Amino acid sequence: MDHDDRLRRPGGPRAHGGLLHQGLGVGRDRAIGERRQHEQPCRRHRLGIAGRGPADVGGHRRVRGPAVGPGVPRASRRAARHPPHAARDERPARRPRRRDVRAVDRADGSPGRRGHQHRHRGRGNRRGPGGCSPGRVATVGGTRPRRRGWPRPSLLALAPGVGVSGRPHRRRPRPRRRRRLPAGRGVRRAGRVTRPRPGAVAQRAALRDGAGRRRPGARRGGGDGPVIAAALVIPFVVGFGLIVGRRFIDGRRAAWLGAAAMTSSLTLYAVSWEGRGTVSGEIDVPWIESLGARLHLGVTAVSWPFALMTAFIAILCCLWLAVEGTSPALVGLVLVISASSLGVFSSLDALLLFVFFELALVPMWFVIAWWSDGPPDVARRAATRFLLFTVAGSALLLVGIVIAATRGGSLELITIRPDAVAIVLITLGFAVKTPVVPLHTWLPDAHSAAPTVGSVLLASVFLKLGTYGLLVFVGPSDRIGVVAPWLAVAGAAGIVWSALACYVQDDLKRLIAYSSIGHMGFVVLAISTRSDVGVAAAVFGSIAHGLVTGLLFFAAGSMKDRYGTSSMRAIGRGLYGRAPWLAVTFVLAAVASLGLPGLAGFWGEVLSLRAAYEVGEVLTRPVAWTGLGLALLGIALTTAYFVRAIRLVAQGEPVPHEGDRDLVRRELAVMGALVVAVVVLGLAPQLLLDLFEPMSWMAVAR
Repeated sequence: MDHDDRLRRPGGPRAHGGLLHQGLGVGRDRAIGERRQHEQPCRRHRLGIAGRGPADVGGHRRVRGPAVGPGVPRASRRAARHPPHAARDERPARRPRRRDVRAVDRADGSPGRRGHQHRHRGRGNRRGPGGCSPGRVATVGGTRPRRRGWPRPSLLALAPGVGVSGRPHRRRPRPRRRRRLPAGRGVRRAGRVTRPRPGAVAQRAALRDGAGRRRPGARRGGGDGPVIAAALVIPFVVGFGLIVGRRFIDGRRAAWLGAAAMTSSLTLYAVSWEGRGTVSGEIDVPWIESLGARLHLGVTAVSWPFALMTAFIAILCCLWLAVEGTSPALVGLVLVISASSLGVFSSLDALLLFVFFELALVPMWFVIAWWSDGPPDVARRAATRFLLFTVAGSALLLVGIVIAATRGGSLELITIRPDAVAIVLITLGFAVKTPVVPLHTWLPDAHSAAPTVGSVLLASVFLKLGTYGLLVFVGPSDRIGVVAPWLAVAGAAGIVWSALACYVQDDLKRLIAYSSIGHMGFVVLAISTRSDVGVAAAVFGSIAHGLVTGLLFFAAGSMKDRYGTSSMRAIGRGLYGRAPWLAVTFVLAAVASLGLPGLAGFWGEVLSLRAAYEVGEVLTRPVAWTGLGLALLGIALTTAYFVRAIRLVAQGEPVPHEGDRDLVRRELAVMGALVVAVVVLGLAPQLLLDLFEPMSWMAVAR
């Protein structure tokens, strides 16, 4: 009984199934088939191993019957393959074919492969005569007969790397790694090359060089993307919840809830940091695919200090509001403004940064207009002026981003390339928000009308959005030379102009507002140099200004709460004798703002002066040294107006007032935390400067 006879049993597979069992060699011409029959019998027959039936022992089987040979007409083949039912019923029963044939060692002792249980009909698995693969031997000992259990393998067979016979089998080679194509060449898939989208090659770079490629040594952040997302979502959710449910919670509990939310954000930002040269907590998912915008978030060595300071200031603002009579809606607005600012500092996409920027505008208008310390009409006029100026700056900024993205092909901050027109528009947009002279006129009125927490947020957080934008958009740009001289002149002029304006002010809050313009002038002067020292000066000066000016506004707010005014003459002299802790706090903040060595304000000014002295990459020596001279004059004038303020408020004979009382525990906790931060950063500036070693604009550009 040959192989085809075993196939032709009642209910068995048809003849074409038998051809599949005979192997791929059967389909070739007669000469090849006959050569395989006579010259290369199946190895299991050569070895004398028991086969599928008695007829197979001792020799090879016949490959095909004469009725289905190549020379037989097609009709006769069909008749032979499909005989009448009676003829099929007379055939002997076919023994079931075993599909789980195992391989054992070859005759020469070389190991075979085990664990191959099913016949694979792929192109690479050629079957020889008798259904055996080339170089393999079929055996009954490794098969699983029907209705019988698996044979118990020996312990040696269970050892890794050992075949059924006990000898080591040949390990399957590991798949070769796919060759990585050079950056920008695309990926070869199914015979075609897919090109990456614009900016995709460098979008995850931690740093970039002048050509937009990954800077050597730059590393991508780890899997902390959900951490950054949670740090943004928590204050947003709590803030909007307090605004909507303001009738169901009292102000003190709302303030403590807001402080807890911002504490969680501060903690998440702190634990997400992975070191300089990285994009920590990176998350990148599609957002608006038609515009090429993505939800690309992460923090770098530049944005991380801004994010930490924002969360820290927001916590202190919430603690400041933890008193009776506080509106939960005000706490909610503080959280929304802080979360929007955190979004700006965490955005790696230009359009996403712009959206977060605009989210902070409307809540700030409500804070200034509805919770003002002054007359309502004056407050709303100041809030409207603030909104008009900032919206105009936003329009310029948006047009500049669109032009840069259209001509550069990407919205990613690491790949966007503003041209001359775009860089001018972007610079004007951020100059309004910083603010830079002569676009600063909205700031003093807004500070005068805003409540204490509004002034603190406006000075410590909102103004930093403008300086941060100049840092990441204008500073690393190749086109900064178009605007650098104007930035240097405007920054230096702002230092002098604000100092002169401060000297004639009687309102303490307006004095602090003008001093903020002067501090931002130092930051803008440092950015215009585009030097290694300039980036450190800009970041350090911004952080120091946020801490020092926040302390000044908290002290001014305490005085206004006690005396009902921020006029220095109305507050009276001799505050040392009437409220000593309040006087000490105010004087410490004032001398830190004028740049006393050992405090935080000193290092930002010194680094800015050094950057101007070294000229930098894009400024000419006359322009840089002119800015240096104006900055030195501004420092002298700053010392003069702060000494005057200290003399009018803290020194002299005490003038008793019914509002005389010292700081309470809530005020001591808030201002004490800022005092510690100012002193620590002044005595250990390397805590911040180590983030920029080596100090370079490449760190700004991620």
